[in-house]
Amino acid sequence: MQQQHCIMQQQYIMQRQALIQRLEADQRMIQTSTMPSSHQIPCASNPNSTNVGNLPRIYQPTAPQSDVTSMILDVMTSEDGSSRLQRLLLGQDVLVDPIYLISYITRDGRILTIAAKDEYGIESVKVFVDFVKQCPCMFNWVTSALEGNVVELMMHPIASKLILYCLGTLSYRQKLFIFDAATKKCLKLGKSAIGKVILEECIKSSRDSQQRKILDRLVYHASTLSKTSKGNLVIQFALKIGDCQFDREICRVLKNQLEDLSTDENGSYVIEACLKSSAVSCVKSEKPNNGFIGIVQCPQP
Repeated sequence: MQQQHCIMQQQYIMQRQALIQRLEADQRMIQTSTMPSSHQIPCASNPNSTNVGNLPRIYQPTAPQSDVTSMILDVMTSEDGSSRLQRLLLGQDVLVDPIYLISYITRDGRILTIAAKDEYGIESVKVFVDFVKQCPCMFNWVTSALEGNVVELMMHPIASKLILYCLGTLSYRQKLFIFDAATKKCLKLGKSAIGKVILEECIKSSRDSQQRKILDRLVYHASTLSKTSKGNLVIQFALKIGDCQFDREICRVLKNQLEDLSTDENGSYVIEACLKSSAVSCVKSEKPNNGFIGIVQCPQP
């Protein structure tokens, strides 16, 4: 049984590699083609058009776009959708060209976004991501398809699991579009119960300049997040990382709101976390007479 599984796995890898090589060859043909412009398929400007990028006509659909989209979604969201999609991607259905299928699915974010919100569809999207991540040009299509809706997916009870899956399986470079979205929308994510989990995972998974960008945005929104039931947890989480620069900046931002935060049911936890952070040596008693603890500006290391 195990030997049969290994053989099937090898066949899958070989079929996928053959498809990737075919796609790369087609991409080179498209980029270097000297065919008359009348033979080229332009990028679709009409949202109802079925033209897909600059693909040759062989990859273009013959059915109306709405029908094609519905058929693909029917497959992806069916109970056995993930295995059916995998067979289609491997070219095991002679009626469906796998490269056209990949191109059509990634031409905009609707198919992947809709499928990711379905309990069966999300498994199909995982299969799709696993299949295309080995080919940079194909994965760029996925990035383009998802980036407009990635924040929406981050906050969805089902689709957020896809984001976690991507953070755990994609290469660091492939995850950058997720980190960028987390940076730009950290306030919105931080105030959401589901978004908070994704934001924290992005902080953990990112590194160097990318993590710095997220932390800097948290500092910018620290006052607002500290007073929300979920946002204060994100600030506390970030303070536990031990990033001295972040800890010092949080102290500087919040020191003038000490009294307000200390009496706030959410903000008080942030103040407590600041006192336990790596910037603790920079925390001094600023107003001993009235019982408040002040966070003063920290000296540079």
